[in-house]
Amino acid sequence: MLITDKELPNLPANVRVNVHSHGYFVYSVEFRTANGSRFYSRDGLEVQRFMSLQGIKEAFQTLPLQDIWLIHHSAYDEMVGQPVGAESELAVPLDFSLPYE
Repeated sequence: MLITDKELPNLPANVRVNVHSHGYFVYSVEFRTANGSRFYSRDGLEVQRFMSLQGIKEAFQTLPLQDIWLIHHSAYDEMVGQPVGAESELAVPLDFSLPYE
C-alpha cells in the first residue's frame, strides 16, 4: 500500500519510519503504524525513489518524526559495491536533526 503527502499529517505520533536502502544510492520510505505499513508515493501510483538521505530529510522536514531507521538489506554487498545478494539486514537509527549531505 502507498501513502501520499495528503495523508502524512494524519500519521500517529508513534509512527516508525524505515528508510530502505536498495543499493547504489536508491532509497524508499516506509511508514509503519499499528494498522500496518505503507510506502511513500508522491503521485499515489508508485513508490517514490530517493537518491540521498538529504532528499528524504527535506521531503519530510515538516513532520515530527522520531523513530527513523535506515535499513540495509544486504549491508556487506552494498559496502563493497557488489550486487545485492543474500539477506543480511542491518538496521541503523537515523536522526534527521543532523545534516546528511
